[in-house]
Amino acid sequence: MNRLRAHGGMAAGTAIGVCTLVVWVLAAGCGGGAPAGSNAAATTKSPDKGPTEAVLHPLKGSGVSGKVVYVKQRTGMPLAKIRLEGLEKATGETQYFLWQLGSRHNMVSPASYHVPHGDRLSVNLEPSPEGLAWLEDGSTTEFLVTKIENDDAYFASRERASSASDPAMIGTPVARGAFSGPLVGESSE
Repeated sequence: MNRLRAHGGMAAGTAIGVCTLVVWVLAAGCGGGAPAGSNAAATTKSPDKGPTEAVLHPLKGSGVSGKVVYVKQRTGMPLAKIRLEGLEKATGETQYFLWQLGSRHNMVSPASYHVPHGDRLSVNLEPSPEGLAWLEDGSTTEFLVTKIENDDAYFASRERASSASDPAMIGTPVARGAFSGPLVGESSE
């Protein structure tokens, strides 16, 4: 799998969107269904009443925080605006992985990034419709950021995993938050 790097510019954004779409489509076809015990709570049911967002809080004293705003664009395609602060420098085999999850055994990573200068990451992702459907059906209603020190080991472990939605290795969790807003659980009624 190609490694994604957090760099500015339109070409990088396009590459991120295309790679993210491929990752999410592959994960959707690998049995990533909702767990029987999903307990996502919907706050509003109309996708026209503001964004769906997750405020990310630091874990284990990491100092990483941020916000993910998930919206449907006018075209109907999803867009996740991700803004993170307090990141340590991540280069070489070290990357930050972004996860949308319902539980530790029901999660998918739409992208990973090197952060060559540390501190901040600001990206817009265009995930597949399947990724948005998981948020809408209430099966993946949290967002997690992890730091993986050896991405080669992660990618090797992913090849051996029995399910794309249950990775053997996720790295060190650094920030987490629950989605709230109109898209959460939208299709459950």
